[in-house]
Amino acid sequence: AADEVKVGTTVMGRTPHAIDTHTRKYVPDDAGQLEVPSELLEFAESGAPRTGFEEALLRSSHLDPTDPELAADGQERRQELSPYRVAWLLDELTGSATYKSVDEAGRSLRENGFVILEPGSPNEPPLVGMELIETCAEEAVAQCERLLTQVGQRTGISVYKQRFYYREICHRVDGGLRYDMRCDLEGASECWAKLREQSARLALPIIERSKLLDMQVAPDEQHCAPLRSALPTRTVLPHFDMQGCVTSFPSACDQHFHPDGPTAGLINCFVPLVDMDHTNGSTELKPGTHMYSLDAERVERQPGVHSNMRAGSMLLFDFRTHHRGRAHRKNDAPRPVAYCVFGAPGVSDRHNFSAAYESVWDCSEAQSETDLADAHGPANPLPQL
Repeated sequence: AADEVKVGTTVMGRTPHAIDTHTRKYVPDDAGQLEVPSELLEFAESGAPRTGFEEALLRSSHLDPTDPELAADGQERRQELSPYRVAWLLDELTGSATYKSVDEAGRSLRENGFVILEPGSPNEPPLVGMELIETCAEEAVAQCERLLTQVGQRTGISVYKQRFYYREICHRVDGGLRYDMRCDLEGASECWAKLREQSARLALPIIERSKLLDMQVAPDEQHCAPLRSALPTRTVLPHFDMQGCVTSFPSACDQHFHPDGPTAGLINCFVPLVDMDHTNGSTELKPGTHMYSLDAERVERQPGVHSNMRAGSMLLFDFRTHHRGRAHRKNDAPRPVAYCVFGAPGVSDRHNFSAAYESVWDCSEAQSETDLADAHGPANPLPQL
């Protein structure tokens, strides 16, 4: 287990890794990845005296304005971020989320391209009911194993070593051990519908407040999804597009940074079904990259932040925001993360599950990217989730 380092101590030969938002203690790790607490961001520009630990944390995060690496890029990496962790506070009279919580969450989603929603305190229950979370977690692993067994028996491939693409489940990297599974198809467990309802109740007010979907999308642009700015028109109501679950197994490797697709007007809503941290592969995101998703050099320069989260918390992010799943370094259990996709009117995810995919229940051999291109023309490049 990693040693806990209290605020104000000097980091001796190790880079701080993450912040436990509930104990407010920093956890170092040899991997050198970290999460920057908002209070350090706030005084990064202030010039206030810093402890040795704070100095190391800021410089390791590339957010220190005195870092010489920042000088060449002007203000690009110096820009001030909106707080991306938002406490979901409820009004005592109405039981609904406070205006402040919704407003802060909407601002982060709009400006950073993502927001992490958490309970107001460690003693409060998760945002999504724990009984439902546990039911979905069990169903996710069981359903994934059923589908993997079916793929292996019908095709004879090694489902852990070879990539495959089906209507119900995809494994997009050879040996990746990270499986993207649909949870909204006919015959899905009713627990997924309940999770979708709870997710929508939390997510939709934030998506509407963010104004990210208030755009004009021309018919000929809906599929190629240009990243040039769309003109704000009026507040639109997002629609439910699809639902799934990404399950990474022990020994799953780090992903490359990627967007979920190039399409403007789509928001992904992650709900971890188990606690998610650096040991079992939390999601790392690059703030602001939804605004310049195709500018590879600028995306590369942008440092990432980690989304360590308790089960039942929520992560909302724009489809264009660059992110990656980190390695699953535990050996005990899979890490399932449920998701729902919400879209602007007329905009759908045509990138991750193609209509050309066969059903795993009808397959006789594994579908590869080459097979799909031969049968249906060039396939879209398929991102990792």
